[in-house]
Amino acid sequence: MIYSRILTILVLIIVLHQANAQCGQNASKVGATCYCISGFYGPNDSNCQQCSNNTFSLQGVSNTGPSVTQFSACSYCQAGYYVTTPGTTTALPGCLQCPSGATTPNPLSQPGSISSCVCFDSNGAALSSLSQSCQCNIGFYGSPQTTQSDPNRCLPCPANYTSPIGTTNSTGCKKQLDSSILTAFLQLIITSILF
Repeated sequence: MIYSRILTILVLIIVLHQANAQCGQNASKVGATCYCISGFYGPNDSNCQQCSNNTFSLQGVSNTGPSVTQFSACSYCQAGYYVTTPGTTTALPGCLQCPSGATTPNPLSQPGSISSCVCFDSNGAALSSLSQSCQCNIGFYGSPQTTQSDPNRCLPCPANYTSPIGTTNSTGCKKQLDSSILTAFLQLIITSILF
């Protein structure tokens, strides 16, 4: 009887120890299961390898397991990169870095363009095939912030002033034409032409 109790206690200690066992390097627990952490992949939590070529994986069954390959797991581009070509079962996705001062809000898996990147400066103009660097938006001037921790450096033009995209100093802010004056002027021209 005593041996039975001791054996039960020993089994319980072993089970509890295994349940609290540490995950392998570059792995962590989700619930009670160890998985490779995001950005890594492997057949189990003891053999996690980092995704290559600026690709990224999401933690869970998609990046840890016996049938997981780099191609199946690392199907995202890491934050700060956008997807030029999607991944396949035999090729990683093509990942191109966002311009200086810009990033992608999350890892991406769908093909896109530079417009997937967002300038750190909230007063920056949207990126596009025509505008591939972070610049201050219409009505603002300055140099956009270059890191996420910097404050916004695109400052608004004074009231009733505006500026084109990319204006770097306050002298580029020009007084807006009052729409009521423009309307009156156009009415005067139309009236003089008609009569």
